[in-house]
Amino acid sequence: MQGSPTTSKAIFAIVLLLVTGLVWGVVVYHAAPGSTTDTVVANVIEPTVTPQTANNDGSAEIGMEENVDINLDEKPTNVPTTNPTKVPTPTNTPVPTKDLENPTTTTTPANTPSPVQRKFTLTVSEYSFAPQTITATPGDTLTITIVNNGSQIHNFVIDELGVQTTTIDPETSIVATVKIPSNPETLTYTFYSSIGTDRALGMEGTISVTQ
Repeated sequence: MQGSPTTSKAIFAIVLLLVTGLVWGVVVYHAAPGSTTDTVVANVIEPTVTPQTANNDGSAEIGMEENVDINLDEKPTNVPTTNPTKVPTPTNTPVPTKDLENPTTTTTPANTPSPVQRKFTLTVSEYSFAPQTITATPGDTLTITIVNNGSQIHNFVIDELGVQTTTIDPETSIVATVKIPSNPETLTYTFYSSIGTDRALGMEGTISVTQ
């Protein structure tokens, strides 16, 4: 039984709609956002419709060629992602501050007399020294010339400093060297004559050390 021209046209239209829907569904599915499937590039070729040809028996045949080229191997080009450069945070360097509550106080040492070499002359007689007091500073070296103006012999002694001269005859003199310690244990040294009763009779004097 041969189909009528109306039936052939209906079949052609249905086939055309099915092909078009299939292609449209493939394109929409692969183009949908959030899809993890590789992009499919579909080259759709419009179906070629061959005009109806009449058969010898008078029936019509519909010729239709479908060429659908779907490339599933082609993958989209990956766009490189640029990672932002991390900028280092500057480190604050502590600034030293002055301690205003506890300022540093520089103490200036007191002026200390420099040790010197001093010369003195002592005159002795019965029974005294003149002068009776000699002044010195720590570390001084004293050169003392002792002149005997009396009529008897005398001498010169300082026990704390280990000083003792020989006897001094009348009308003669002798030189005694006395070294004052840099850190003296006392500020007063007593000198005297140790001959006979000279000291008992008051023949003595002092060396006063001033700081």
